[in-house]
Amino acid sequence: ALRSFVNEDSKLKDTISTFTQKFVSQGQSINFSLSTLLDLAWVVVVLTWEAVLDQRLPLLDSVERGFKERYEALSEQLYTLRQEWLKEVAALRDERRYRTLSAPLALTVQGGDADGSEDELYFFQPELGLDERTRQYVKDVVEENRKLWMTKGAEAAGGEVSHIAKQLREAEEHARDLKQ
Repeated sequence: ALRSFVNEDSKLKDTISTFTQKFVSQGQSINFSLSTLLDLAWVVVVLTWEAVLDQRLPLLDSVERGFKERYEALSEQLYTLRQEWLKEVAALRDERRYRTLSAPLALTVQGGDADGSEDELYFFQPELGLDERTRQYVKDVVEENRKLWMTKGAEAAGGEVSHIAKQLREAEEHARDLKQ
């Protein structure tokens, strides 16, 4: 609204044109330039205030309301995109996990306990300081990270088991050689 007012208001355009001509005619006199700029600033303030009174410019409340509505729409869009992205990534990772992990390990990674034990009890819950949607998003992110950590742990454990099995075979071969 302010941009269109500045571009379209004939009184303001004429005032700026007049001050432009004053600048051009006076050259580079610093004192004149400063006083002309100050005069221009006051004239623009008065013309803007008159435009607000004549309802050619919106009041700050309606401008603020427009920004707030835009902010809330963008927040909703960000929330939706963030949730969809996490679902997509989690689904792809789950698909990969189920192809590579054993059934008991896949069950544990998915969140089930093979032994049926309960989770530990915690009293401090920082997520309670978040709004409901953000709280759910944080829970989903933590769950996905838990799956990643467990998968990495299982891969590392598998590598360690392979390494220990190799050492065992080497030790058994060495023992056989010593017996002969």
